Amino acid sequence: MLSPTPLPIPPILKSSTAKRSSATSTPTAPSAPIDEAHTPSANATHTLELSAPQNIAQPNCLLNPPAYPPLSRRREETGTVLISLMIDKRGTIERATIKQSSGFKHLDQAAREAALSSQCRPWLENGRPIRTTSDIPFIFKLEG
Repeated sequence: MLSPTPLPIPPILKSSTAKRSSATSTPTAPSAPIDEAHTPSANATHTLELSAPQNIAQPNCLLNPPAYPPLSRRREETGTVLISLMIDKRGTIERATIKQSSGFKHLDQAAREAALSSQCRPWLENGRPIRTTSDIPFIFKLEG
């Protein structure tokens, strides 16, 4: 898989300063030397852009099956919940959000809890772990 190519950095336009007469100008303090270690480099913007999570179809996860909520079972509620996972560079699930509801809050919550209790391995791109997102469907259906 190819790595994203950073966009070129637009040049910084210098603002023109108006000349002031010496009668109305106020003295300015000498400027402090610039500490380049604390000055953001031109690559800082690209680092942020490249660290955005990449969406993948099949994460390296061992997904825990959701427990069918007893109330939903009694009410014969069924449906599919689409959960959006955000997985960090260590493979930890940072966030699980309901992207598409089943229409039943108990099923939605059970799917989210199952996703958060699941375990993943880091996704590698060019041999390096990266943050990823993935949409996972959890299907609730009654057998029998």
